[in-house]
Amino acid sequence: MIVRPFEDVVTSAAGWRRLLVAPVTVISGLTGLPGEGAPFVLGVGAYAVDIDADGVGWVRVLAAGSAGRVAVAYSAGLALSFEAVPAPIAQGVAMLVAHLFDHRESDVAPPAAVAALWRPYRRMRLSAGVHS
Repeated sequence: MIVRPFEDVVTSAAGWRRLLVAPVTVISGLTGLPGEGAPFVLGVGAYAVDIDADGVGWVRVLAAGSAGRVAVAYSAGLALSFEAVPAPIAQGVAMLVAHLFDHRESDVAPPAAVAALWRPYRRMRLSAGVHS
């Protein structure tokens, strides 16, 4: 929920690669990871980045040099602080934490109100997602 830094390692093969965490707020840069030798920063012209309307981050390596893989540095999250999280999500978190505390010794399902509060923020997908 809270924006924080992430790093994914992807292959430098042709084509778009999807980042694992969403919603992506910024893609900071790519570092080439060669099989032998020191890692190196890829220049801005050596790759392309995109963040789609759903907040999914995509990376395409155009000129990898000697790198077989690249490390992608990015930030992802919904809000900069818990105070900035939308009220229904914060209320759902509070309800879920209270429920888990009250029922820590049993397997009681969480209240339906939690899912109802979060429903407008769910991301629905019909396919794995391909970036063109």
